[in-house]
Amino acid sequence: MIRLRVKAIRRLHEHRPPRTRMICFDEWGSLELKPHGGTAWAAQRRPRRMRATYRGLHGARHFLGFYDVHGHVLGGVFRPRKRISDLLAAFGRLRRCYPTRRLVVVLDKLHDIHDHPRFLRGLRRRRITPVFTATNASWMNLIEAQYGALKRFAGMSRSLLN
Repeated sequence: MIRLRVKAIRRLHEHRPPRTRMICFDEWGSLELKPHGGTAWAAQRRPRRMRATYRGLHGARHFLGFYDVHGHVLGGVFRPRKRISDLLAAFGRLRRCYPTRRLVVVLDKLHDIHDHPRFLRGLRRRRITPVFTATNASWMNLIEAQYGALKRFAGMSRSLLN
């Protein structure tokens, strides 16, 4: 079963059916803005001190990201929560980006959300076909590599700003 699913996803990555868009979806979060210490060339007498505590008043955000495999386009939305209604709103935005195309979305089998009957009903209503990765095959979701690059860039830019 797992081997069959991996082969089907790999075949979709390599050969796109006509008038079809292959989209990879994943959540990234919770993200919060807070200062991080870093290394810098500074005078040793009085280095700039970072406070020991951080008081975040605006909460965290979740990034719901989409990656068009054959178009090489990364997009998504930030939401304060990751509820079924937030996911369906993000998928509605995705459908508006590709109104006439058949959409095949690769996503992980996140229990209680991605396999919820209300979520699956919402995908059918938006004419989106979900393809779930196997439990041990999250590497088949190509957006994971995009998130790795984003995390490295965010870490690099954070140290440059300090």
